[in-house]
Amino acid sequence: MQRVVSTKLLKKILGYMMAFVFILLVLVPETNAKAAQHAEFIWVGDLQIRGDRSYRNNKLSYNADAKTLYLLGNNFNNTTVTSTVNGLTINVMADTSFYNSGLVLKGSTVITGKGKLYFTGKPSNGAAIMVTDSLLGIASIDIDINIQAGTGICGSDLKTIGYSNSRCFESLIVFNSNLHVKAQSEAMLFFEAICIDGLLVTPEDATVMDDSIYQTYKVSKTGNIYKEYAKEVRIVKDKIYVKRQPVSTIISPAGWTNYVEAIAIGKGKLTYQWQYCNTTSNVWRDCTEGTNFSGCNTTKMAIKANATTNGMRLRCVIKDRNGNSVTTTEALVKVR
Repeated sequence: MQRVVSTKLLKKILGYMMAFVFILLVLVPETNAKAAQHAEFIWVGDLQIRGDRSYRNNKLSYNADAKTLYLLGNNFNNTTVTSTVNGLTINVMADTSFYNSGLVLKGSTVITGKGKLYFTGKPSNGAAIMVTDSLLGIASIDIDINIQAGTGICGSDLKTIGYSNSRCFESLIVFNSNLHVKAQSEAMLFFEAICIDGLLVTPEDATVMDDSIYQTYKVSKTGNIYKEYAKEVRIVKDKIYVKRQPVSTIISPAGWTNYVEAIAIGKGKLTYQWQYCNTTSNVWRDCTEGTNFSGCNTTKMAIKANATTNGMRLRCVIKDRNGNSVTTTEALVKVR
């Protein structure tokens, strides 16, 4: 039974990926063009947006033929943008912010662009980005959501809109993007499937941060991905993200033991190797267990404060399961 469910889910994910490619190319077929054109619209607050016109001091425009909404550095304060356009592309041309507001997307949408997208405050509709029965693609863009109420990115809970079956049909695909979501309630909620750079999210492929406690996505038997108490999610374009860098200076009295720490997020189990560079050379060497160091392959290494370690620079090389690596900033040891 589990094998059948997994096969169905895999087929559905492949279908979502194909749909994502079509959306990016703006090649979404319409089975009934006239009906779709009549039903599709974009609202900015109480203002209905019409094609080939500029709004809000030329900071927003919409190309109806290309189904592309351009955001050119506007600040949407207490103004929600609602779309029922299926196959919409939101192109963030310049840094754009939403305060006490957000996006309500009732058709499959791709958000992309060279600008950054920010959400703060308390969104009036309960979420920074609300997705209803559709696909949301986030491609080659930086999005930062840090809200004080509600959910960061939310699909619709079918029970709340009149369906007895609690499964929802929204899916999220993230490709080549930096996505940071921190919310007073859940970071992401009510998505049937989440793909990151072509991979269905599994406990090995993504990490959820809830305060300082590391948690992973949990996958139910039906394939639904859900989170428990996850208030913060970070998906990064780089393979490894260093959440906590070493402090710049470590000061200790002679004979004392102090600590240097680095914490990172990446795919699979990460490995840590602390390194030192002494005052007489500019060569980095691996720290080894002994008199001066302890915990050389952990997130937190102990350093003995003495004449040998005085003036040393320390750093950590972190690798993921695929061999990708990142080097932390340096920490200077001072013995007084």
